[in-house]
Amino acid sequence: MSDKDLVTITPDGVDIVLDRNMFRAGSSGFVPCIDTEKAKRQLHDVFDSGKYKITSRVCVDKGLYGVRFWLHGV
Repeated sequence: MSDKDLVTITPDGVDIVLDRNMFRAGSSGFVPCIDTEKAKRQLHDVFDSGKYKITSRVCVDKGLYGVRFWLHGV
């Protein structure tokens, strides 16, 4: 793992560090947050590249409000 594989998003002003190596096409993740629109924009900036396409939805997961995202191969 290198530093370039670690990315930080901050939808609510709190750092959420994601390791891009942990995600593959077909995988999903959940980001608990209040500012879901900002989280979706930041997730799309991180993952929507030549390698992946991303789908995201606002939802409640295990009682937490946030954004669920899915990665798809290009």
